Amino acid sequence: MHGNLDRLGFDGEIEMRDLRAGLLGLPVIDLHTQKPDPVALKLLPPALAKRHQLLPVSLLSRSELLLAAYETENLVALDQVRAHLLSAQIT
Repeated sequence: MHGNLDRLGFDGEIEMRDLRAGLLGLPVIDLHTQKPDPVALKLLPPALAKRHQLLPVSLLSRSELLLAAYETENLVALDQVRAHLLSAQIT
């Protein structure tokens, strides 16, 4: 896949991130400019966040947590986050 994208001119990590986010309909989070909200950081146990390489960035609404994720399509991680938030009565 990377070979094909290289031929199309997508050679940088940032360009790849932006392309993937666009294809999946996800926002791009630049952690150099958007710092995590301390309130959001407290919503996930550090072990869960570390295990799935997640970083809570902000609480968008009572039922929507913005996460920075290395594997954006990791459904197991998303299910575990959802289960934790529901059990903690956060959502």
